[in-house]
Amino acid sequence: MIVAAVVVFQAATYTLPPVELPHYVREESDIVWYPIVGSSIRDLRSQMRANGPHDDAGAYAGYTRNNTYWHIWWRESGGSCSVTNLAVTTYDTVTLPAWSPPPNADSALMAEWSRFVTMLGRHEEGHRDIAIAGAGEIARALAMLSPQASCAELSASANARGQAILASIGVRQKEYDAETKHGVRRGTALEDPESPARPGAPTILIVAMLAVMVPAIAWFVRSRAR
Repeated sequence: MIVAAVVVFQAATYTLPPVELPHYVREESDIVWYPIVGSSIRDLRSQMRANGPHDDAGAYAGYTRNNTYWHIWWRESGGSCSVTNLAVTTYDTVTLPAWSPPPNADSALMAEWSRFVTMLGRHEEGHRDIAIAGAGEIARALAMLSPQASCAELSASANARGQAILASIGVRQKEYDAETKHGVRRGTALEDPESPARPGAPTILIVAMLAVMVPAIAWFVRSRAR
């Protein structure tokens, strides 16, 4: 009974937001939750490394897998073949961790987990947005295809355009992870609520400025007193 209640709480922590799809584009999306257990930050991190999604580069707490397909309809007339209609479908599967806390779970740890999963989900939204935008690019490229001498040539041209855009989407996904450090720069690190808060960038900047200004002021006061 407790586990069921936790699953409801966990699933409600993050849901994929609705998006406006480009013309000709259809999306099928889903969230897959993988289970983890534990009662400490160390346990949760270890469980995510062991049970989380993996690829050739390593293990991740969250992951978005995308597959995009397209189909064109054509008409052959007057010695040429042209596009009459098209459809692009993108399948987005977001994988996230679902923690089943023990009955005596620390409330601060649960609050940090809720924050963490929300931020992790938002990071994965970025991957989803890139995939949907890429699907829109494919749709626009196919809609603008010029008539070809044969339908075989038209199909080959459509596939070449689509594959080229898919390759660029893959590059953008990697750049997004590099820019955000897989979301860590946007809050996807699971922090220990019992550890002292680390000073943020503004605090560090103020301390650095004071370190420079205080000796300068002291020197100015001494020079005026001479």
